[in-house]
Amino acid sequence: MPLFTLPETAQAFLDAGDLHALADAFTKVGQPLGDDADARKVQARLLDNSKDPNQAAPRIYRVTILPTELRVFDDSTARFLCKLPAADAQYLNAPIAGSELIAAFRQQNHTLAAVAPISAENYWEINTGTVAVQPRPAAYPTMRVFTGSGGLPVYGCVLVRLRDHPQQPEVAFAATVALDTALDADSIGPSGYARSQADAGLLTLGGVPHAASTTDRRSRWAVRAGQTWVFRT
Repeated sequence: MPLFTLPETAQAFLDAGDLHALADAFTKVGQPLGDDADARKVQARLLDNSKDPNQAAPRIYRVTILPTELRVFDDSTARFLCKLPAADAQYLNAPIAGSELIAAFRQQNHTLAAVAPISAENYWEINTGTVAVQPRPAAYPTMRVFTGSGGLPVYGCVLVRLRDHPQQPEVAFAATVALDTALDADSIGPSGYARSQADAGLLTLGGVPHAASTTDRRSRWAVRAGQTWVFRT
């Protein structure tokens, strides 16, 4: 979920893991960081699979590069698909997918288009740590910061913590079916916004603001996924 944008000068602090220098910016938007908050840079690659004749295959793969393995996701839904050996990371440095990478996907029962373009989309992942008092009803224990034109957009992701449920610090629900009839005006989405704002046309029903395609894609990836809503009783 898009939260706010940091200035480009924040990149140096993120690279150094110096979140104390950025704490005020997060507090001003109601997303304070704990004293034990930390940040790490994550390497990721996007594989444009739009020319794959297999229409059931994802149109874009996201591959997250970890020290011990590669994790492959459907970028449009953020659904985890498979793991690849860490040694296969060498094939992601090329501008297009080669035969070795295509074979690695095939071994995991996934298809990858020949010469699929590969692009980097690295980001910083922030674990907010322990926050004594949450100023907003909903807060994100994990946030991701991407590079962008005119600043560094910050997204809330993965799980939503509800202030009204301290006995359950991390609550997640499966996707709701028939959202238009299942939610009343007081239902709370993963962003902390109410259903009434969707009715007013300020949000899409999935809880993601109308935005450019890049923001939409990152929102789906960060929230995992936009059709998940949570309820406060």
